[in-house]
Amino acid sequence: MTKKIIVMLGSQGSGKGTQGTLLAEHLNYPIITMSTLLKKEIATGSERGKKIKELIDHGNLAPQEITNELLEKRLNEDDAKEGVIIDGYPRDYIQYEAFSKFAPEPVVVFLNIKEELSIRRITGRRNCQCGRIYHMEWSPPKNGEICDDCGSKLEQRADDNPEAIKTRLGLYHEKTEPVIEEYRKRGVLKTINGDQKIHMVHEEILKALDLL
Repeated sequence: MTKKIIVMLGSQGSGKGTQGTLLAEHLNYPIITMSTLLKKEIATGSERGKKIKELIDHGNLAPQEITNELLEKRLNEDDAKEGVIIDGYPRDYIQYEAFSKFAPEPVVVFLNIKEELSIRRITGRRNCQCGRIYHMEWSPPKNGEICDDCGSKLEQRADDNPEAIKTRLGLYHEKTEPVIEEYRKRGVLKTINGDQKIHMVHEEILKALDLL
């Protein structure tokens, strides 16, 4: 059986994480994010993990050779034999070229949303220390910015403000959109309207992947 590798791409706020998780549950595939792989390696206490931690602690990115090696290794683990969902990778052309060497035939789900919606989605997010996430417009807490579950005050990520988001979106347009275009040219891109309710986007993805 050929392993199925499904890549979720889209701008910040497009719902990659949410839809990737739903798809992973539907297919019983593991979902992979590069941040999770890096944190897992750091937690092992290995020399490579220590190097990654030192780089991240100083505001630097992990070297390309390390991220590629971690991802390739993860794709060959037992729970990934049938297939995997990869959330938000590759993000630039260098990653795309490296990824294509060990994952030459992925199916790419592109969640397409308007930039103004992306900004609304991100600026409205609030996080609680207990792990619950709210949106002040679409799924607000009952009492101001206090968590319904544990009563803690909700927090907004420092970079979830319009100025920072526009900077991140600028990088997305510059770096990631060319990758999306490459996948479009290869005929493996499934473009999904991300400007819908969560269950509707999920259903459209299942249809695009011939899973309904």
